[in-house]
Amino acid sequence: MTLLKLEKRKTIVSLVIICALCAGLTFPVGAETFNEETYYERVTSDQTKSPSLQVKRADEKGRYYQIQLQNYTIPADGVGVSFAVWSDAEGQDDLVWYNGENYEAMVDILKHNMLGAYYVHCYLEKSDGAKEWVGGTTFEVAKLPEYQSVITSGFTDDFKTEYQICLSDHYLPDNANLRVAVWSEENGQDDLKWNEFQVTGENQFDCRVKVADYRSPGCYYAHIYQQNSDGSQQWIGGVSFEVPTVTEGLIELSEQDYSAGTATLKITGLDSPSGIRKVLVPIWSASDQSDIVWYEAEKGSVGEYSVEMSISSHKNNWALYYAHVYVTDGNGFQKFVGGVSADFRPKYQTLMADVDAELNQFQIKISGVEAPGEIEEISCAVWSEAGGQDDLTWHELQYKASSDSWEGKAALTAIKSTGRSLAHVYLVKKGGNKVYLGGKSFMVQAPEVQEVSVTSDNEAGTFEVRIIGLNSELGVSKVEVPIWSQSAQQDICWYTADKQSNGEYLVKGTIANHKYNVGNYNIHVYVSDKNGIKTVVACTNVAFTYGCDKPVTTDLHQGVVGQEETEYRVTIDHVVVPAGAKKIEFAVWSESGGQDDVRWYTASKNAGGGYQADISIKNHKTLGKYLIHTYATTWSGNKIYLNGSSDLQISGTAKATVQVVEKNDAAGIFTVSISDLEAASGISGVRIAAWTTANGSDVAWYTAERQSNGTYQAVVNVSNHNYNLGTYTIHAYVTMGNQIQVFGNGAQYTFNPSNFIYVLKDQGSGKRTAVLKNASGGNVRFAVWSELNGQDDFMWYSGTQSQDGSWKTVISTMNHKNSGNFLIHAYSGNTPLAAANFVFEASEFSKNGWYYENGYKLYYINDVLQKDVSGIIGPQSSYRADVNRTTCTVTIYAKDGSNGYIIPVKAFACSVGLPGTETPSGTYYTQARYRWHELMGPSYGQYCTRIVGGILFHSVAGSNMTSYNLSASDYNMLGQPASHGCVRLCVRDAKWIYDNCNLGMEVRIYDSSYAGPFGKPDTIKIPVGQTWDPTDPNI
Repeated sequence: MTLLKLEKRKTIVSLVIICALCAGLTFPVGAETFNEETYYERVTSDQTKSPSLQVKRADEKGRYYQIQLQNYTIPADGVGVSFAVWSDAEGQDDLVWYNGENYEAMVDILKHNMLGAYYVHCYLEKSDGAKEWVGGTTFEVAKLPEYQSVITSGFTDDFKTEYQICLSDHYLPDNANLRVAVWSEENGQDDLKWNEFQVTGENQFDCRVKVADYRSPGCYYAHIYQQNSDGSQQWIGGVSFEVPTVTEGLIELSEQDYSAGTATLKITGLDSPSGIRKVLVPIWSASDQSDIVWYEAEKGSVGEYSVEMSISSHKNNWALYYAHVYVTDGNGFQKFVGGVSADFRPKYQTLMADVDAELNQFQIKISGVEAPGEIEEISCAVWSEAGGQDDLTWHELQYKASSDSWEGKAALTAIKSTGRSLAHVYLVKKGGNKVYLGGKSFMVQAPEVQEVSVTSDNEAGTFEVRIIGLNSELGVSKVEVPIWSQSAQQDICWYTADKQSNGEYLVKGTIANHKYNVGNYNIHVYVSDKNGIKTVVACTNVAFTYGCDKPVTTDLHQGVVGQEETEYRVTIDHVVVPAGAKKIEFAVWSESGGQDDVRWYTASKNAGGGYQADISIKNHKTLGKYLIHTYATTWSGNKIYLNGSSDLQISGTAKATVQVVEKNDAAGIFTVSISDLEAASGISGVRIAAWTTANGSDVAWYTAERQSNGTYQAVVNVSNHNYNLGTYTIHAYVTMGNQIQVFGNGAQYTFNPSNFIYVLKDQGSGKRTAVLKNASGGNVRFAVWSELNGQDDFMWYSGTQSQDGSWKTVISTMNHKNSGNFLIHAYSGNTPLAAANFVFEASEFSKNGWYYENGYKLYYINDVLQKDVSGIIGPQSSYRADVNRTTCTVTIYAKDGSNGYIIPVKAFACSVGLPGTETPSGTYYTQARYRWHELMGPSYGQYCTRIVGGILFHSVAGSNMTSYNLSASDYNMLGQPASHGCVRLCVRDAKWIYDNCNLGMEVRIYDSSYAGPFGKPDTIKIPVGQTWDPTDPNI
């Protein structure tokens, strides 16, 4: 054995020894101590001293190895021996304990399933549950046992009702089982069943499948699986087998008696290996099988069966009967083997149906009628194909023995449509049921016309329709002509044609009957024959056309300076409107804006017979191409398009010179002049656009005023441009005489004065922002005062320089007394730079925000002093509490920076000590706080904060530590002396101090008639019997 292999085995053996020691085992028999080196030498030598272990192969496959313990007797305190066996391959992951009954054990190698060296350790099982080492050895497994898993199968009987599947030479692990899935090929696996194997010998198994447990004959599949203890499923193998089916044989109809309504069905040549249990024959005639009867065939000689049927068992139906044959074999499988039919329908030899036009009637004749029973009556249903069965009539036929026929006649007036008609003959059985016998069709000839001629007078809007060569087999009672032009036939009119002496039919009409519609008219011709049948015999049409010449435009002021392109005359000739026009109009619009400037102009008739209208360009105000469409209004009010033009082009522009003629730096304004104005249609006005930004965000528009010298001027104010200084872009837009606005010219002008001051109302009510741009000095400050009462509210404001170099400050009414006009002067040091004025309205002087008053810092909203600013200032790191014994008031103060505790935050009404138990005056610092605390009595207070000694802030005391503990009389004493020295508060106020004021807070206790800046809050009273504080958040 190599050193490496020895070391590995030493490691494994050491692990076994450790595990055994943990389990309370002792090592070895007869030894006082365990010598590891001696032990390793002993277990690796394949020899043990005394006792000894022997291992030998016990079968041919090499699956079993026998262990024998020799030269050893179980001592008095022992109950038996056991053997621990494992392979060398993977530590001890395959260790198995074997019971050593009679000092022997049989090792199953497949429980380990490893090649190579195996270890065997023997232990004495003691009566106290302990294990004691006996000895050990090893053995080698060179080859694992192999199993072939041989599958054999076959039917167990000649009838093939049971199929046996055998599995041999198959190793089945512990806690595993074998089962086979069996199903028929038909319909997938819808009849799959699992069958369990039974053990029939060592490594041998058997399963028997009952064919009757399945649904059909044919091919079957059997798949064998091994279900292992871990839930996994292992494929072993499979077989297929064939379950034979019934041999179909021959099915025939014999001995049919038509008149009696009986027949015999014979089935021959049936065969099945599993035998035939029964043969069923369902017979029926009704399509819904409502008369079905199941017959069980009678068995005759081998393979022969018969059924006798009678239509009396099927409601005496005279019909075609169907018979199907189903055979059930010995396995219970039912199979359809075929079918046959028996005809018991009524019969006839001939059927005739035709028209006698001269007699205006049709006739029906049927001969050679037979039926499997007594005929009570024969009748015929007749209807025209075109109208469905809306004109169906029934006619009874009469029997004529001389010709063995049934005959009938009826007037053609019963038929409501020309063309193909149908006649169906039915016979009536005795008892009243109708049975269809046969059918025939015949033709009723429709009227015909040779020609439909239409003439029209387009200008007058009239027409004539002539129907020529009308022929009708059934005569003519009326000719009608519906005429219409609209797709939905809203204007349809039915005309009755008048018969002329030459046999023609004539209709005269006018479009006035059709809402004066123009365009294509549809014409249909209907003929009603003397039977009242109306038939369309022809279709045609006629068109009424309309239109005019292309509109022509003329400038009415061509060559007149200052008036060109202002008015145009539109003229059209050769107007055609059927029946004349009620009105002619021109729709005019410029192309560039879609139809946003469309205007309608009514035309008048001119001396030449055409139409004209004058259009004004100022109604459209757009340059470019114009579209002109001509419309006629018919006498019914409908507009129709006649013609159009796009020849009119307005192209005139304007010229101008733009310049700045004067400026006012202090006011922030400059004057723009527009001169040298020219436009073909004259000048109506000028507008100025001015801006400084690249994207034109500060653009403002100005309407220039006309001066006496013909120029136009506008004053640009930087206040309209966000007070922007620098280069202004100026565009002049000229409104010409035709009211079209065009760009005239442009210019740029730099307006950038020094020391430019302005005031913005951008801070909300009561505040203004003052701005100084291009200051000529630094350290800018602003002097501000109201014009009223001299300078009694004069105030200096320090300027702050912005990134753009401007100086700014915010002016507030809080610093001034008077409303109205204010003056502002900007200084650099003491050097005046600029001045302006602005206005504060009287409404802007209400107090809002923080104010320093009487040594306090107070907060107002719309002149109302806010007496709780805790939500405004937020939590503070420190507070001071002032307790006024005279007014029974506690005021909480917050710190205002270096100004000290001058911000009153909240005020509470309290109760201080009664005479004799006064609350001590002085300055103290809070020391501790308690959610509940026992007080005198004993009584209990909530949210307690210790001031000094036994003096605390706390809620009104109660009799227990719940929120329902108060005496109403004690609670209602709040706001006056009532305690034994503590400062009593309602729960809400005591909790605020408890939650918000850190320990170490300064508390001043003093006497004063002044309750403080917030005064003394009102107290709450509760009724007698109420035991809780309404301010307690725990209620």
